[in-house]
Amino acid sequence: MADPEKNQPAPDGWHLEKNWPGLEADRDGVTYTPSKLVNLAKDLNTQLTGLTNTTPGSLTDLQMYGNLSYLATIFKDVKRWEGGDEFAATVTNGYTETTQIYQEIVEKLTIAVGLINAGAGNYQNANLANES
Repeated sequence: MADPEKNQPAPDGWHLEKNWPGLEADRDGVTYTPSKLVNLAKDLNTQLTGLTNTTPGSLTDLQMYGNLSYLATIFKDVKRWEGGDEFAATVTNGYTETTQIYQEIVEKLTIAVGLINAGAGNYQNANLANES
């Protein structure tokens, strides 16, 4: 791809179609509000904080109180209960999977907040550039 700072032409076959949707905001009805994006990122960040602190329902809360491995050990020790081992494995696996899902949600939400903030900044910069 061509380097825009060096004013080099685009490689053969690369061109910008004049009728590409969104290129003309008035014609295509494209609107955006950087402040709404910033507010959305703030709201999502608030939710992210709730998932990462120690309040009920947070990842830390799940890790502290959702680990039932001690019960799994008890289930395994129950005499004449053939399902004890399987039930213990299910409890342990459920905890592991749920914790992993929470961790992935936190990771993805962190990325989303960063991208929304970056997008809002890009729109704000574009506005400033277009106004001058």
